[in-house]
Amino acid sequence: MYFQMARLNAKSKQMLFFCLYRILLDVVYINGVAPTYSYAGFVTEREPIIYIFSWILFLIYAIRLITVESNKPISFSKTVVYTLFLLIYTPFSVLTSNGMYDYKYLIANNVYWFVLIFFLSFKCKVKLRKLPHFVIGNQKIGENFINIFGFISLALVLFISWKYTGFRINFSILNVYDLRSEAANFNLPTLLRYMFGWTRIINSIFLCISLVRGKKLRAFVFFLNQVLSFGIDGMKSSMFILVLDVFIYVLYRLRLYKNSYNLLSFGFNLASIGACLEMVVINTRWFVYLIFYRMEFLPVHLSSQFYDFFTTHEPDFYRSSFLRWFGAASPYENINFMISGLYNGDYSSEANNGLISDAITNMGYAGIIIMPIILVLFFRLFDRCSQGINEYLILTLGVYCALTLSNMFFLPSLLTGGWLVAMILVLFIDREQTDLKNVDNNIVKGKNI
Repeated sequence: MYFQMARLNAKSKQMLFFCLYRILLDVVYINGVAPTYSYAGFVTEREPIIYIFSWILFLIYAIRLITVESNKPISFSKTVVYTLFLLIYTPFSVLTSNGMYDYKYLIANNVYWFVLIFFLSFKCKVKLRKLPHFVIGNQKIGENFINIFGFISLALVLFISWKYTGFRINFSILNVYDLRSEAANFNLPTLLRYMFGWTRIINSIFLCISLVRGKKLRAFVFFLNQVLSFGIDGMKSSMFILVLDVFIYVLYRLRLYKNSYNLLSFGFNLASIGACLEMVVINTRWFVYLIFYRMEFLPVHLSSQFYDFFTTHEPDFYRSSFLRWFGAASPYENINFMISGLYNGDYSSEANNGLISDAITNMGYAGIIIMPIILVLFFRLFDRCSQGINEYLILTLGVYCALTLSNMFFLPSLLTGGWLVAMILVLFIDREQTDLKNVDNNIVKGKNI
């Protein structure tokens, strides 16, 4: 079996991993998610025609995604869409096959993904891919510039952690909502709140750079800074990206996979197998809750709720977003809390969501076509800014961006999520010092790059 797998080319392996993940996710849903969270509306009412239809669409999108830029190095844009396909579309396909949604939402969401995947493969005639690489000053100035970001990130997290939590270190994920409630009462100035949100992505970038360059002490400092950040407000994304950075780095150093996309799909399959083994061997469902329910099936289900509301009510048209600074008044006080209250009976929690929820909330039906195009244009711009960056850093940033967009609208993700800051940082990184394949040689030669 191993030798047969070894003889498969990269595309065949990706397709095999996709199909295996789709099957395993179906098992996790039927045996873990549906019976445990049936009270939230998750059902298993499978119809053969819908089941076959969901598989056909899944295979069409999977094949098209695999063939996009198949002969080129890893890119940020394909990494994001590839991860979103595993994280969001595949669970949507499983829910579709189990009779969760009506045909209107099925058509709308599939149109959204059709535009996203096929526009990603489209050769833009706006010359976006042919823009020259950005050069601002020389590399030395650029490195000093991004080091300022790193220093500010360290200082800000240390200050907030000291002043409000007494340098609290927390590794538990069971008390995150208590930490968030506490953090909401810190009364930080608005600017500092934004800057603190940026520290998650800044810490991650500097951790990756430090690992690649063999600077273990600096890597540990940013690792610890991210842990302190999690102890401040309990945002699971802080811990998730920390584990992601280290896990992917270890796999790259072991050179277990030559293809980064295979590494991604292998990771999702591994998590699915782990969830199945947990349910069978020890009869618990922590993996099901933490990964598959919270990060995959719940966001897809919330998307259907956003779609249901904003196709029967007036879209917000960004009046709750940037237009409020220009005097626009939204008819909705707080959309995320409103959706959670109306559909789940809990007005105290937020229904954080992105992708088609963002599109339908702010643009109505037109957003189903427009928003995927805007996302791909942003991804392509990030490609140009990150050209020449080590693929380990691109992979971790792409996965984290996908996670952000699955839980946050696009415009807030640029500012609150820190992706505009991330774009600036990758623009200034010294390309000659970020090649992971040269790390071992540099250590042997006694260099500390």
